[in-house]
Amino acid sequence: MRNMKSYFSKPAEHRYFMNKCYSVKGKEFSNKTEALSYATQINAPVNAVKLMFHDDVWKNFDRTKIGLDLKNLYKLRAQQIRDKYDYLILYYSGGADSHNVLRSFLDNGIKLDEIAVRWPKKLIGSSLYVPNSLDQTARNFVSEWDLVISKDLEQLRTTHPDIKITILDYVENIPRGYFNDSIFVKQNHMHSAVNLLRMQKFTDTELNPKGKRVCAIAGIDKPMLVEHKGKAFMFFTDDIVSLYTKAEESFREDFYWTPDMPELAYSMAHAVFLYFKHNQLARPLMPKAFWTELDEVIKHDSMQYYYRLIKPVIYESWDQRKFQADKPFQGFKSDKDFWFYESPDFEKTVEQWRYHYSSQLSAVHERFCLVDKEGKKTGYKPILSNLYLIGSF
Repeated sequence: MRNMKSYFSKPAEHRYFMNKCYSVKGKEFSNKTEALSYATQINAPVNAVKLMFHDDVWKNFDRTKIGLDLKNLYKLRAQQIRDKYDYLILYYSGGADSHNVLRSFLDNGIKLDEIAVRWPKKLIGSSLYVPNSLDQTARNFVSEWDLVISKDLEQLRTTHPDIKITILDYVENIPRGYFNDSIFVKQNHMHSAVNLLRMQKFTDTELNPKGKRVCAIAGIDKPMLVEHKGKAFMFFTDDIVSLYTKAEESFREDFYWTPDMPELAYSMAHAVFLYFKHNQLARPLMPKAFWTELDEVIKHDSMQYYYRLIKPVIYESWDQRKFQADKPFQGFKSDKDFWFYESPDFEKTVEQWRYHYSSQLSAVHERFCLVDKEGKKTGYKPILSNLYLIGSF
C-alpha cells in the first residue's frame, strides 16, 4: 500500500476562517456584511461577490489522488489534527457528520480529550415537546437529545471515561444587552438569534488554554455537488464554512473541508458522484439547481433527500436507524428554534436581536438576501466558491 502520509503537505495553521474571505470586483473583505454593503453601494450584481475559500488549494489539486479510501482518510485526518495540538475538543451534535468524526478517533485509538455539546438544558425533560422518532421535521429537532445525544454520551461515559464531557447551556443567564452590532460583525455572517447564542458558547479549556495548543473540531461538512453540462463539480458555500465562531484563545479545525488534506473533500465528493452516476433512480434527486432562484421550499426539501441518500455513501459508521431531524430553513430558523421564539422568557432577547439583525440587513440590497413570502429579508443568500471538477456522467 502507498504511504498515504507522504501525500499531504505540512498542515497550515488556521486560527481564523481566513483573513480575507470575500472579494467584490477586486476589493477584498474579511466580513460578509461589509462586502455586501459595498456591493450594494456600487450596484454590483450578485455574481460579483466571490467567496475565496482556499481556492488556490482546490484548483491546483492533483486530481490523480481523487478516490482514495475514505475510512483510511478519516483516520489520517484524525491523526493529523492530533499531531498538531495538545488538547482536542470535538463539538458533538449526534448527527452523521460529528458522529463519523468521533468514530474516526475512537476506532483508531486516537485520543480525544473532550466532547462538548451545545444544548439548552431548559428543554431537557420539559413539557415543550414529547420525544417522537417518527417526526423528522426540523421542529422536532429537540427530540435528538432524548433519542440520540444523551444515549451516545452515556455510552461514552462507560466506554471512554477518560474523555471529558461538557454540556454548554447557551440560554442560561443571557446577559442584558447581549445582542449588539459588534456581535454580528464578529460572526462574519448573519445568524438566527439561537445560532448567535449557541456559537458564542465555549468550553473553559478553549477560553483559558493555559499555554496548551487547544483545538475545537467541527464536523464540517458533507460534499456539495452540482451537475453542469454532463459533468459533476464540487463547491463550498459560506453559510456552512463561516457558521462556526471561534474563541480567540484557541484554534478550530473543520474536519472534512480542510485545505490541509484536500484529498478528503475531493474523495468524499467523488464517492457521491459515483453513487449518482451508477444509480439512475437516485440521479434525479441530485439537487442540480439547488443554488438557482427556485422556491425555497423546493430547495429545502431536495436537500433533505440528498443528505439522507449520501450519508451511508460517505459514512460507513452511520447507523441509518438513528434518528436525525431535517435541517432548518435559512434565515430565522424558526422551525428548529420554535421554543425560543415562542417562549415569553426570551421575548425581550428576541426583540433586541431583531432590532440589530434588521439594522445589519438594511445596508444590503435584497438581491443579496433571502426573502420570505411577505417580502421581508430573513438573512443573506449563501455565496459559493468556484466549481471544481469531479467527473463526467
